[in-house]
Amino acid sequence: FNEYRCDREPRIFIKIDEFLKFLDRVERDERVKISLDEERARLVIQCIRQGHSRRFTMPILEPLDEEVPQPKILFKSSARILTQSLRRAIRDADLVSEHVKIEVADDMLKTSAVGDIGSAFSDWERGADELLELKAEEDSGATFTLSYLRDIINSAGVSSEVATLELTTDMPIRMDFELPQGRLVYYLAPIIGA
Repeated sequence: FNEYRCDREPRIFIKIDEFLKFLDRVERDERVKISLDEERARLVIQCIRQGHSRRFTMPILEPLDEEVPQPKILFKSSARILTQSLRRAIRDADLVSEHVKIEVADDMLKTSAVGDIGSAFSDWERGADELLELKAEEDSGATFTLSYLRDIINSAGVSSEVATLELTTDMPIRMDFELPQGRLVYYLAPIIGA
C-alpha cells in the first residue's frame, strides 16, 4: 500500500471471488482506493487515473456468529519459493491438465500435471535461486484442482514476491504469501484419489 488509513478495525465479510473479479478490472497505471460505506453496507473500489475514475461497489455479507477456526494440520514439509516461479509452474501445468500434483521431498520441490494432450513438470532442487527454503520431515504430496490454485496464485502474486507452501500427504495445502505489510494465507483441500 502507498497509504493505509483506518480509524478503527472493522470486521467485514465479502465474497473473495467476487472481490477478485473487481480487482481484475484494475489497470496497471490506475491507483486503487478501497473504502467501506457502512451506511449502505457496501465495499467501494475506486480506480483513478489522470482525472478519470471508475467505481465498483459490492455488498458486505452478514458476519458469522463465531470466528472460523484455523485448520489444525501438522505440516510435514514446506517450501519457500518466489511467487513468480510458482505462478510459471502453475501456468505450465494449466496447459495440459485440470489438476496439478505438488510434492516436497528432502532435496526437491516438484509440480507435475498429466493430461490427454501431454504433461508438464517443474522441479526445484535444494539451493536453486528461486527456491529460498526447503524443509521436509517426510516426503509429502497432494493433487489440487488447477483452477483454484491458479486463481489463488494469480491474485496473491500481484502483491507478493514470496510464497511458503506447507504440505502433508493428501491433506490441505497452506499457502502463505508474504506482503509488504502483512501476509495472505490460503488453505486448499486436495483431490483425494486422483
